[in-house]
Amino acid sequence: MLCVLLLHWLLLATHPILEPSDKTEFHGHWHEYLYLAIQTLYTLDCFAKIIVYGLWIPPADNQKTGYQLLVQPLVASLIRPWKKFRYQPSSSSQPPQQQQQHDTTTPKVQQHAVYHKAYLNSFGNCLDLASIICYWIDFGLMWNNYTSISVFKAMGAAKPLRLLSILPGTAVILKSLEAGWDLMLDVSGFLFFFLFLFAVVGLVTFGGVYSRQCHYFPNGPNQPVPVYPTQFCSGYYNGTDVVGPFDIVLQKNGFAGRQGRICQSGQMCIANTALNPDDGYMNYDMIFAAFLNVYTFVSMELWTDMMYIAMDADSRLAALYFCLGIYIIGFILVYLLLAVITSAFARVRATSSSSSAFTSSKASRSAASMKHHHILQLLYPPEDDVHHATSTGRANAAAAAAAAAAADADAPWDAKYRLVRWKRRLVRIVSSRAFFYAGGFLVFVDGLFMCLRSVYATEPLLEFLDNVETAFTFIFAIEILIRMLGTLHWMDFWLSTRNRIDLALVIVTCVIQLPTIQDSPMYRYLTIFQVLRLYRLFMCIPRLEKLLFAALGTGESVINVMIFLLLSTALFSPIFMQLFGGDFSYIMEDNDPELRFDTFWQSFLTLIMIYTSETWTGTLYDTMSSQTNGGAIYAALATSLYFYYARYIMSGLYIAVILENFELDDVYIRQYQIQQFIRERMQNTKISGQNLYDNLVDRLVYGKESSASAGQPAADVQIARLPAHLTAGLSKNELVALLAPPSPSFMDEKRAKEHHDHLEREKKERQTHPSIHVFFSWDRNEGITRGTNAEDMDDEDYDLVVAEENNRAMQQDKATRQPVKSLFLFSEDNRLRRFCKRLVGSCKDGRSERQNVFNWVMMLCVLLSILVVILDEPSTRKMDDMSTQRSDVFDTIDLVLGFVFMIELLLRVIADGLLLTPRAYLRHAWNRLDFVVILLNFGTLFANNDQLPRALGTVRSMRILRLIRYFGGMRDVFIDLFHAFPLMMDAMLLTFLVMIPFSIYGVNIFGGRFWTCNDVAVGGRTDCVNEVVLNVGSLDGYDLPLLIPRVWENPGMNLYSFDSFPLALRQLFSLTSTEGWVSSLFYAMSTPAENDTQPVFSWDSPYVYHSIYYVAFMIISHGTVQLFVGVIMEKFKQRSGITTLTFAQRQYVDLQRQLAEVKPTMKPIRPKNALQSLCYEI
Repeated sequence: MLCVLLLHWLLLATHPILEPSDKTEFHGHWHEYLYLAIQTLYTLDCFAKIIVYGLWIPPADNQKTGYQLLVQPLVASLIRPWKKFRYQPSSSSQPPQQQQQHDTTTPKVQQHAVYHKAYLNSFGNCLDLASIICYWIDFGLMWNNYTSISVFKAMGAAKPLRLLSILPGTAVILKSLEAGWDLMLDVSGFLFFFLFLFAVVGLVTFGGVYSRQCHYFPNGPNQPVPVYPTQFCSGYYNGTDVVGPFDIVLQKNGFAGRQGRICQSGQMCIANTALNPDDGYMNYDMIFAAFLNVYTFVSMELWTDMMYIAMDADSRLAALYFCLGIYIIGFILVYLLLAVITSAFARVRATSSSSSAFTSSKASRSAASMKHHHILQLLYPPEDDVHHATSTGRANAAAAAAAAAAADADAPWDAKYRLVRWKRRLVRIVSSRAFFYAGGFLVFVDGLFMCLRSVYATEPLLEFLDNVETAFTFIFAIEILIRMLGTLHWMDFWLSTRNRIDLALVIVTCVIQLPTIQDSPMYRYLTIFQVLRLYRLFMCIPRLEKLLFAALGTGESVINVMIFLLLSTALFSPIFMQLFGGDFSYIMEDNDPELRFDTFWQSFLTLIMIYTSETWTGTLYDTMSSQTNGGAIYAALATSLYFYYARYIMSGLYIAVILENFELDDVYIRQYQIQQFIRERMQNTKISGQNLYDNLVDRLVYGKESSASAGQPAADVQIARLPAHLTAGLSKNELVALLAPPSPSFMDEKRAKEHHDHLEREKKERQTHPSIHVFFSWDRNEGITRGTNAEDMDDEDYDLVVAEENNRAMQQDKATRQPVKSLFLFSEDNRLRRFCKRLVGSCKDGRSERQNVFNWVMMLCVLLSILVVILDEPSTRKMDDMSTQRSDVFDTIDLVLGFVFMIELLLRVIADGLLLTPRAYLRHAWNRLDFVVILLNFGTLFANNDQLPRALGTVRSMRILRLIRYFGGMRDVFIDLFHAFPLMMDAMLLTFLVMIPFSIYGVNIFGGRFWTCNDVAVGGRTDCVNEVVLNVGSLDGYDLPLLIPRVWENPGMNLYSFDSFPLALRQLFSLTSTEGWVSSLFYAMSTPAENDTQPVFSWDSPYVYHSIYYVAFMIISHGTVQLFVGVIMEKFKQRSGITTLTFAQRQYVDLQRQLAEVKPTMKPIRPKNALQSLCYEI
């Protein structure tokens, strides 16, 4: 059956549909008879399964109730798609009750029989049955020459969707999606409710609004002509008053919306539904159209156009409707769906035996250990993380080389041992980090020379670049030979994936340097193998390598997601071909640069465009316009449902796979928790809140770190007092590694000596009092030592002991410190300083600051400052619309508030000190931000230049950030975003590095080939001279000829260009936002064979497959952009402590949160009043 499915899909994909008759009429072609044979085979297979399994009622379920037989299978088939057969052991094929009776009289011999659920209990079987029925319905329609509907033909082509599970990786993804199907249905229903709610509001509010346009009367009062360019309106002036738009159907004027656009004098606002935008589909006149338009604008594609039209044709308050829809549906509910998908995959990963919800194979132990190492380094970076962690292979090779060199120290000095010695030296060189980075440096230099290639380069420079590329090709060939010789065993070279990739690239790049290939037109496309060398740059940046390894893992899960995307697009393409193939011939020409569904590649590109959401609404309206007899309804449903699947579910898969790769295994989490718990009590710990800034100040003031921050004496770890949840199955070696002490490089000699002296004192005390407790104590020289008695144990809790020791250390540190005066003037006992302290209060957290009256007064001043910035617009000052008195009032308020903020700064500095005191003003991060803003704001008050204060005056609006500190939720989000900033920079660097090879390759294949003349009638650059008459209004159906000069340039006023590396990088950077990539795609597919030739687009041109470049870039760039979302979410999890919690612990935390939100409800009391009592009873 698998071969039949593949054959069916190939027949559908390879047979184009250029005319509607190609799919709606039975011509007797060979492929149509083959379709008939395949569908007959499907039908027989379906009948056979129904006979064996039962249609709705399984043969073994004849003892169940009617509800169980009829209702439960239907519900299960709807909410559990792609459900496979469930096998249950049974002793016979008889029903369970008869089976038990039979077992009492027969020997106890268990023969296992396969038990299947009914045929319709599987979503896949339901899809198969629907596909078969639809095909035979369509066959009957074709036989009777009914050509007005193609939805049955499309459904008849849905059977090959079964191929989504053809690969193990895609099958696992389908199974994982099934696990979250219930929640996705719930969220989808919730989303549908809000869409319907906004549709009803839009139907009531904006009914008939989109049909209102301004008209003028050049040919008399009875022949109105729409104004060009189109102007939507809410009324017009009739000579005496402003009246509403004139409805040509009702023949009367409507309500005049004075907040909208009023037509100019001599024009008339007319409401004509035939003039609705986008072929009449952009309107709120019916509930279907209203729902469709709400669905399109919440996708954030061209939603501003709809909003501006509603504002012109109704009121400026219409913007509130659209902004609320975007915020509630587009931002909250859509991302709620993404959260459901990610949580569903996390649940699958936690509850299944597999280590991933995206792969069918388990990761190796070494790979998992390396992944955990990179994740923890990325999320919890050490303070002196300056050394890049080497890979296991290179470390082992280096160790082996060093051991071999040591063993060879006394070897005889002859030719044989010289060769061995030379081999070992070569192994040592290849295994070193210097050799690795040297190779990366060569790739970097090669990439720099590649970036120099451009259309504007001279012939000598291009020849020089070709020679340099040839030289680098042979340099990398020599490098790969050295790497082959520099392995301990020849098999070690082939075990490395990077070695195999580099060797393949070396072979191919050497072959394409042959003169025959290098001089051919195909050489520009083969340079992709030279560009692929740049992947080594990703491995040479330590932080980027950690991010890639943590976010992508082994790469198998990410590759499976990409394959799932491409495979699902390829399988849906023939379905859309059967649905819309040939229908676009009614609304566009064959070679118009517009996406359509006539061939497989056209359909594939269109679905990729829908996946990126770029101009997908244009395709939606085209599909609706291409159908007749009510076909616009199923056209809208099919396109919208596929957009929902591709845009939201597939994006959720990207984020889910990134978050899964960031996840740690539960076993490793438990080991990490034990390690952190023990080391917090065994090694030196820092006082909370002591950051790098504070340590730097302490070193400057005291010459060393404070004793409180330097570390505390080690606390004895009482095994009997360890929390019960800190358990993990560990071997002896794993326990030794777990309890391994930190590196001595983290502690200077003085701190190490103090730590050792403390251990000696504790040891003497334990010898004096041997019966106090049993413990495991840690000594750097002795390791783990055991106590003597386990009966009399101290009852104090560890947390209390550690807190008491920290408090005692802080008191000792405070006693040893010399008191520092605020501003070297005000001591702790100074009356003015004590008054300032009582006035400004504490700034340790937002709650304390909100309880202070002084802070509320300053909040009001900040709000007043922001209000002045809003009212004092630079544009009004520029046009002198504001009176001098009003301007002086704003300037006075600015000056007064500036002095108020300076006084506040002075009070806080007197109270807490500026820099040197323990709670100094500048030691608080929020105060440092406020300090910079105050200085910039104060500087603008005394500037004389008119432009300077308005430019720098915008920094006053930054003071609104100070309000964030008073609100806990916003404060936490802001801080988490701040902590995620390094990871966001790493993701941005990754996105930039991804664009570099694409930019270089884009210059190679597209450089100079986008140039075109604005007169399409000319043949090339030589003919693009003089002037030409162009009808600039032809696209809008208007005759507006203008005499303009012919211009030879890149499209979009040179915006779409790959002529040099900077221009290509700029182009790809704009395409990353998915804006304009479809236009650039058609320019690439229209490229001529030679430069300086007029581009002409044709679907029959071989350059149509330039689109592969764009498809690859959009899929990869979309994944890197989703990495931003993934790292932010992961940082939020890490900051909240979720990252190092097991799945069961997370469930427990969620349960605690839910229980905390449960509140008792008040029991209603029967009122005494008669009327109230009656209402109570009702």
